[in-house]
Amino acid sequence: MHDALGTGSDGVESLGVILRRSRGDESRVSFARRLGLSYTFVRSLELGIRLPSDSAIADVAQTLGLEEDALLIAAYCDRSPALASALRRGGRVRK
Repeated sequence: MHDALGTGSDGVESLGVILRRSRGDESRVSFARRLGLSYTFVRSLELGIRLPSDSAIADVAQTLGLEEDALLIAAYCDRSPALASALRRGGRVRK
């Protein structure tokens, strides 16, 4: 479960937090257009309601100049706290 800042008890930042930080003051509509995604889908990603496909994550990472691995980890750890804990224990994500 994530706190209000989007950081889980496992210390992994949520995909939604990463996207909101990347969007900054840009409107969600403009951000969605820049990503080539629908407003509804971007909203769902930011709120943690939907899990994007691996190819969507790759496209978003490339467009935003972010590390694809970091977005993949954030997206899947949003859905699986056990995965987040395992990756942290293995030193693959920072707390």
